[in-house]
Amino acid sequence: MSDPTKFQVDLTNCDREPIHQLGAVQNFGFLIAVSPDWVINYASENVKAHLGCDHEKIIGGHLAEVFSEPAIRLIRDHMLALRAPDSVQRITDVQLNGRKARFDVAVHRSGDSLVIEGEPAHGNGHHHLAQIRAMADAVKAGATIEAASTAAADELRGYLGFDRVMVYRFSPEGHGSVIAESRREDLESYLGLNYPASDIPRQARELYRRNLLRIIADINETPSRIYPPLSPEGKPLDLSLSLLRSVSPIHIEYLKNMGVGASLSISILHRGQLWGLFACHHMSAKVLPQDVRTGAELFGEIFAGVLAQRQANLEQEQRAKAQSIHNDLMRQFAGETSLADSFEGLTASFQKVIPHDGAAAIVAGEVTTAGDAPPPAELRKLARFLNTAGPSRVFATNQIGAMFEPAKAFSSVAAGILALPVSRSPRDYIILFRKELVQTVNWAGEPNKVIEVGPHGPRLTPRKSFELWREEVRGQSAHWTQAELDAADAMRITLLEVVLRLTEAAQTARDHADAQQSLLIAELNHRVRNMLILIKGLVNQSQGQAKTIDEFADIVGSRIQSLAMAHDQITRENWSPASLHTLIETEVAAYLNEKKNRVIISGPDAMLHPTAFTTLALVFHELITNSAKHGALSDSRGSVAITIEEAPKGGLRIHWREEKGPKVSPPTRRGFGSAIIERSIPHDLGGEAQVKFEPKGLEGFFSVPAKFVDSFAAPSPSTAKRQRPAKPSELAKGKALVVEDNIIVGMEVESIVRKLGASDVVMASSVEVALRAIENNDFAYALLDVNLGDETVAPVARKLKQLAVPFIFTTGYGETAIGAEKLPKAPVIVKPYGLEDVQRALGKLG
Repeated sequence: MSDPTKFQVDLTNCDREPIHQLGAVQNFGFLIAVSPDWVINYASENVKAHLGCDHEKIIGGHLAEVFSEPAIRLIRDHMLALRAPDSVQRITDVQLNGRKARFDVAVHRSGDSLVIEGEPAHGNGHHHLAQIRAMADAVKAGATIEAASTAAADELRGYLGFDRVMVYRFSPEGHGSVIAESRREDLESYLGLNYPASDIPRQARELYRRNLLRIIADINETPSRIYPPLSPEGKPLDLSLSLLRSVSPIHIEYLKNMGVGASLSISILHRGQLWGLFACHHMSAKVLPQDVRTGAELFGEIFAGVLAQRQANLEQEQRAKAQSIHNDLMRQFAGETSLADSFEGLTASFQKVIPHDGAAAIVAGEVTTAGDAPPPAELRKLARFLNTAGPSRVFATNQIGAMFEPAKAFSSVAAGILALPVSRSPRDYIILFRKELVQTVNWAGEPNKVIEVGPHGPRLTPRKSFELWREEVRGQSAHWTQAELDAADAMRITLLEVVLRLTEAAQTARDHADAQQSLLIAELNHRVRNMLILIKGLVNQSQGQAKTIDEFADIVGSRIQSLAMAHDQITRENWSPASLHTLIETEVAAYLNEKKNRVIISGPDAMLHPTAFTTLALVFHELITNSAKHGALSDSRGSVAITIEEAPKGGLRIHWREEKGPKVSPPTRRGFGSAIIERSIPHDLGGEAQVKFEPKGLEGFFSVPAKFVDSFAAPSPSTAKRQRPAKPSELAKGKALVVEDNIIVGMEVESIVRKLGASDVVMASSVEVALRAIENNDFAYALLDVNLGDETVAPVARKLKQLAVPFIFTTGYGETAIGAEKLPKAPVIVKPYGLEDVQRALGKLG
């Protein structure tokens, strides 16, 4: 330090909220706090009894006015060793001033003050190292944590001379239990009793973690206050690390209710966390010299080291078992046996390390169980809940019902779960179950504290009775130990390896399939987005062509229907080239009906790539509908000739010629339909389009580049079905059932059947809802969407057939989906469909 008269302040923890602030100390010692200039800023009332000076008069004075220069120098030297935030330095048997009394001193930092605590020196200046060594040897002889704890309680009681020493262990929830005890024979035993977390609340447990030793020399004394009670900034002195600090009146009352006169607590840390305490009780007042307390603190740290070693031994045993299971599993699955086929053997291997009552594997949506486990439907819900946890972490709880409400229904079978994610995505799990363990917990008195109003306002009242109090606990299983969790994490990695090995033979094919699927999804996403944009454009651009809403809907609907028919043709063969002849014939059949024979197609058929097919579908739709409204097909004698020919370099040429219709004149305004005819092929395909409005009829010339034409062939017989005009059906006037899982589509279908005259419409989104509706209603007919999320409409179709209620299937997958699902025979309409499609299907029903 640059200035030896000052000490540096550790600012790293100055903003930490003090955990415990009681402005008083016990009378067997005194407290003085000084600023960096060694000016006294706090002093306890009892400094006069120990040092012969008045506490009020020394405040604001230099420490040299109270302590001798050698004492200050000694304190300064020890202060330099305060490197850790919560460290304390101790000095034994030192003379502080001109008086003959000698003191044991402890120093620590508190905010910007150095706290000096002194107490009369009673010891002989050493830490009883030989005795501590013998005590440590006795503890190390204990092969288990329980045995080592029992030995430690006996040894520590003999060393301290206390009436009772307990080893008190904390649970993950903060409750405490006495796992070892050494006591005077006439005292009642607390061994095996449990204490609620409220007895030592969270902030107190944190204090025990920071300050390893806590003594109360005389429960019945009145502590000495610290002066001044508040700093100029209005804050009390933080006494979290004080050895002499007085304690809460509630804790004093708690100990009095147990008949305790003095106590000592020694913290037991494991991996930096509070594992438990040595709780030492004496039935009368008892002051322990500082060197004895220091020896006890050292013994506590030695015990923590033994505990860590025993815990490490357990973990090593678990790791060895886990490694053995790893080897067993890799041998077991060496022959590429499926996980489902070998699941019972897998869980039997798990049982060697992690005892459980049942297990389930949820892999790729398939559920396999062994032993006692919830039903598959509940397991799938549980898997969705587990997906909210980290996908690469083991998840464990002994009370799943407290975290996932539906789990309460199966708590008798699976109150506790340990879930191992076995895939990189959060979907596949191996889950171990433990049944509900109805426990009788022995508490030291009734565990629930009550709030009473005292002199300092509302506060928790300490329990007054520590007699045995039993509580039955339900909905919980046995806890999963840390060793079991570590083993589970090791086996999770093994299972990932097993899953990889099971699929190793087919990995190349799977990678290829995944790549194809990803490409397909990307392509589908691209096409869906393009189609949505296209439909949006159709809607926007069609607005100026209609005078009424109904006319607008008809125009847009027909254009969308044309696209749907085109897509249906190119997807029947997995997005492969499709026939131009078929495209034209389909459009003609859909929109011309009785005028179909007035459209003559000549020339070879061209197999078009999907991109060109959808573009030409819109072009021909506009040409045909325009001719039907305004051109050659709008009267009774006009005709259309479509000539197809192969261009010299392999491209496609199309000649559209209208004859014998009404006289044609160039339009005064070009609408959206004209733009589609004249601009689509040049813009989308890089081809050519030319339209002439000759008086005798419209004439169009179109060319498509060779890269969009797969091949040319002789035209095959027409495959386009001529749609018969829809006839009214009496069924349409009855009550209709619409089964559709998409609300928008369902509302559209409801609108259609109401326009057809339905007296009432009932909508259902699932098989369950549909079957319930059938029980409660008499339906004239039903429209059934084949696929409803993760189920099919088959049960509904079978029920309607049983009741002789006619029905129509609707599907977006084409008519092949009906055969694949082995559904009863019924009319099928493919999405998107309109009023005439439904009316036509109803006509087939009668």
